[in-house]
Amino acid sequence: FCGGALFWSHFWLFSFLMLDFFCQNTLLATVLKAISAPARSLMMTFLGAVIVTFVYAAVGFHFFRYEFGDYCNANILTCTENILYQGTRNGIIGLSSMMHTVMPSNEDWLERLFYDISYFVVYGIMILNTIVGLIVDSFGALRHEQEQRERNLDTQAFISCIDRKKIDAVAQAQGISDGFAYHETRRQNK
Repeated sequence: FCGGALFWSHFWLFSFLMLDFFCQNTLLATVLKAISAPARSLMMTFLGAVIVTFVYAAVGFHFFRYEFGDYCNANILTCTENILYQGTRNGIIGLSSMMHTVMPSNEDWLERLFYDISYFVVYGIMILNTIVGLIVDSFGALRHEQEQRERNLDTQAFISCIDRKKIDAVAQAQGISDGFAYHETRRQNK
């Protein structure tokens, strides 16, 4: 990889070496796990977002083609691509930045109001919050897994997986005061 970057003088490829920080830093590795663990669910949510956008593009192409201007004048697929790109690129998710301004005095104001607001609610709130929820749930699952691992280290011997209470009971019968610590340091030779 590095040799190819030097040989072909593509020094921008060295920027990919920065991704090694995800392997070196445990916090960044946890973030990467939280995003990659629900990858299938995230991909299905993205597919659902594309389908919802296609439906809105079809409705917009049929009813509001001229209000989209150049964004939706060719076909539904181009309209879908423009809505995905332009609609999510703006600070507020929505179609209003792509379409001509409509005032309450316009005849299609009610239809546009419903169209714009429903897209914002369905895409901007429901779908994007689903993506955030999947990632937050993944962080919670990773935290629970880490707590379970720490609990196992506190209550079981590392190598033999014998319960701490059993080790302490046998050790007390033999006259050893802290049997678990004795077992962990001397018997298992960590």
